[in-house]
Amino acid sequence: MVQPELAPLIRRVMPGVQMVEAPPANATLQCPLMSLPRALATELGTIPPAPAWRAEETRRAMWRARLGASDRPRIWFAWRGSAGHTNDRNQSLPIQSVFSILDGSAAWFGIEKGLLAADQGALSATPKLRIFDSEIDEFEDTASLIAEMDLIITVDTSLAHLAGSMGRDCWVLLPFNPDWRWLLDREDSPWHASIRLFR
Repeated sequence: MVQPELAPLIRRVMPGVQMVEAPPANATLQCPLMSLPRALATELGTIPPAPAWRAEETRRAMWRARLGASDRPRIWFAWRGSAGHTNDRNQSLPIQSVFSILDGSAAWFGIEKGLLAADQGALSATPKLRIFDSEIDEFEDTASLIAEMDLIITVDTSLAHLAGSMGRDCWVLLPFNPDWRWLLDREDSPWHASIRLFR
């Protein structure tokens, strides 16, 4: 059972997994997804290889056409996580703090579902970040956009895990006290070989 916006992607890339919209009343066992490594006694040496998830080709082609051609690397910068996350104030960045890196050497994209009013005001001051917001319906759109990018730079969000599952280059900006999945004192991730960590 996953969030509704994630369900179509999971159904496609994991056809052997049965999806449910609510916990079955007669379930024998129940486990939160993030507790599975503990339930399975996973250690660093037994983490399975990441799946090779791919974007759905029809939707990817639609997004490729919307993005248009570019002679510069495409970089997706995600500065904000979920506003409802208990640690969001430590994970998210004020958008103004990243304006200085938005130079002309790359085509920069800000693809944020549900832009905050404060971000909208700040973004109106710079044309260097092309924004997609309400056009994103579900994670199938996110996967298609990831597939069209040369690099993802993100704070600790689901975007990092999806990019890693797709084997796409991704830089993750972590707070001082990160989520347990990122471990400590390392610049790589044992979960995803394509991820580089910045602390």
